[in-house]
Amino acid sequence: MKVGILTFHRAHNYGAVLQCYALSKTLQSLGYDVEIIDYYPTYFKEEYSSFSINRFRKLSLVSKLSYIFSFLRNARIKRKHCLVFDKFINDLPLSSCQYTEYSLPPQGYDCIFFGSDQIWNPLLTKGEDKMFSGNFKVEGTSLIAYAASTNPSLCTNEYREYFSGIISRFKYISTREKSLCCYLNEIQPSCGRVVLDPVLLLNEEKWTEIAVEPKIKDYLLIYTVPQSDKVWELANLIAKEKGLEIVEVRPNANKVNNKKGKGTILKVVSPNEFLGYFLHASYVVTTSFHGTAFSVKFQKEFVTLSLGGSIDDRAVNLLSSIGLSDRMISHENLYSPSTAIDYNKVNMKLEIMIKDSINYIDLATRR
Repeated sequence: MKVGILTFHRAHNYGAVLQCYALSKTLQSLGYDVEIIDYYPTYFKEEYSSFSINRFRKLSLVSKLSYIFSFLRNARIKRKHCLVFDKFINDLPLSSCQYTEYSLPPQGYDCIFFGSDQIWNPLLTKGEDKMFSGNFKVEGTSLIAYAASTNPSLCTNEYREYFSGIISRFKYISTREKSLCCYLNEIQPSCGRVVLDPVLLLNEEKWTEIAVEPKIKDYLLIYTVPQSDKVWELANLIAKEKGLEIVEVRPNANKVNNKKGKGTILKVVSPNEFLGYFLHASYVVTTSFHGTAFSVKFQKEFVTLSLGGSIDDRAVNLLSSIGLSDRMISHENLYSPSTAIDYNKVNMKLEIMIKDSINYIDLATRR
């Protein structure tokens, strides 16, 4: 069976490219012939270009000067960042044909998996993206959503018609977040279910095979998406207690305030190096869902800093399902957890969820 994957695989974002890698490897391990459909819409090219002409044209004169200054100041780092991501992306099992929003639908697949990531977020896709929302028809091809996601704030009456259309096109639907699943099931009862993000499906050995071990030892790792000034305050508290150096992976360092404490900020880190920093960290402080997921996958001591609101939903869902809700710490009450994580209990719960997610894939691909 030939299987295609439609997702944000060209985003220069660690979670995006690594979840894509994980889903492709999982499907391959189940015996499928897998291709990542190389869909690269114009708005994505604009988002990750070093200098966006369209964005530049819309700015005021003062803003244009600021934009040029920022581009010149960060051009070298931005280029290196793009190169390490493009190398990883080009090593994925990409389709021979690259598609845009103006292309004909992809042909020759028995089924297409949509997800993971926020492929159903029209705020990111500049309105409805017909490719990501499955708004096309190819005879003999089943459309399957795996851990599809959106911004929780869009689960409202305003977007009901948009999501109703999506539901009608898919043979099977699964989501990454409970909130989206409940919303879709309100529109059409029992149409969806919740599954794990793909990065949690691969075992640690498979991730270790592609991870690059860092030279630094005995460190606390910071990875934050989005950013918060409270992160360094919390990291300093824990690092001092445990006698650790602080290392932060921060590819968009120019967009945030300087660090507040002693440590190292890494602006150019490949996806392989990113895995290595998580794999060998002594402790992790993060605001990111994928930072939380990799901390759990690699059995690390960690805390996830809550920023409040729907931005925390993904991490909250994961942590509550594996009995680690206490690892979500409010930015209003910073502290270092006094007890170690019992990963025997965590892994028992996680293994059940992994099997359930694999069973969903097996069910969805039956002809």
